[in-house]
This record gives sequence, structure tokens and C-alpha cells, in this order.
Amino acid sequence: MLDAGLRPRLHLEDATRASREFILPFVEEVQNLASAFPEAQAPKFRICDTMGVGLPLENVAWPRSVPGTVREMRSAGVAGERLEFHPHNDTHLMVANCLAAVMAGCAAINGTLLGKGERSGNAPLEGVLLHLVGMRLTETPNFRALNELADLYAEMGQGVPAKYPLYGRDAHRTRAGIHADGLNKFWPMYAPLTCPRCWAARWKSA
Repeated sequence: MLDAGLRPRLHLEDATRASREFILPFVEEVQNLASAFPEAQAPKFRICDTMGVGLPLENVAWPRSVPGTVREMRSAGVAGERLEFHPHNDTHLMVANCLAAVMAGCAAINGTLLGKGERSGNAPLEGVLLHLVGMRLTETPNFRALNELADLYAEMGQGVPAKYPLYGRDAHRTRAGIHADGLNKFWPMYAPLTCPRCWAARWKSA
């Protein structure tokens, strides 16, 4: 591949269950082989949390610490722009793991829009972006554009669940009496986001 002038992109499948003794020597050997070729062919590596067992914590033993794995890859000479993180949501942690990967120096996140993907889904990029915007790490995209995508999914029989975060039909509704009373008095009380006042009706009890 390198001889053909191509840039390798290597998937470290099931990295959050693989041994350090396999991953790091493999990464080192690949980089050694690529060192004789132009920088434009420097290999990229994808850290795969294939079964969603990674944790967004620093003080967790290899291989489950997502930020720890990213930092070890950086220490092994892999630049952040040559690292990707590929998450799954089997244990409800993929957005947190994505943010941890970014904070540790990983430049790219693999994901889908509205959380579609194999099994429990891949990273919902709208959720990851929402937090990256809040952390001032990226510009604000046009989140409203996904309303049309949600409608398209529904037409295809793959609509988002009613309680799906941000875009579900009931995601911003409350039926608990004390919450509904609070919303009627001051609707931002239970609004996690700053929204125009004209949206207030969407937040009231149905």
C-alpha cells in the first residue's frame, strides 16, 4: 500500500478489549514501516470500542480507559490528527467516551446522525457536537437541519424513539405534576438548553 503511494488507515478493532502488548508494538511497527515514505502517507489509526466497554475515565486500567488509550497512542508518536475514535453504545457511554477521546487529543470521531448504526447504535454526532459547542471546541452547526432528517427516518419506518434525546417527540415534555407546574410558571426551569420563548409550548405538559 505504501509502495503504491497510498496512505494506510488501520482499524484497531476491539481495542478496548485488546492487550497493550499487541496494540502498541503493532502501532510502532506500522509507523516504522511508514517512516521511509512521505509525511502525506503517515498512517491513520482508528481506535474501535467495538463492544462499547470503554470508559471515559483516566484512572482505569488498560484497555478500558478511552482517554488512556488515546494518550498512549499519542505517546507512541501518533499525532492527534491521525487518530479516530469509533464508539458503540452497548453500555450507554458512547457520547461520554467521544468527549473523553477528544479531550485526550483524538481529532476525529466516527458517528451517525440521530444515533443510527449497528446494534445499539454509533455516536449521535448531534449529541457530541452539542457538548463540543458548549465546551467551546467547535462552532455551532445548524441543529435545525436534522428535523428534516428525523422526518425522513420516520417516512422510512426508522423514526427516532419518542424519548430520544433532543429530537424525540417527547424529549422536551414533562408529565410530572410538580414539573408541569414549574414549567407553567417559568418554562426555562426544566429546559436544558437556551431556547427562544416561542418554543415554550413544546416544553409544557401535553
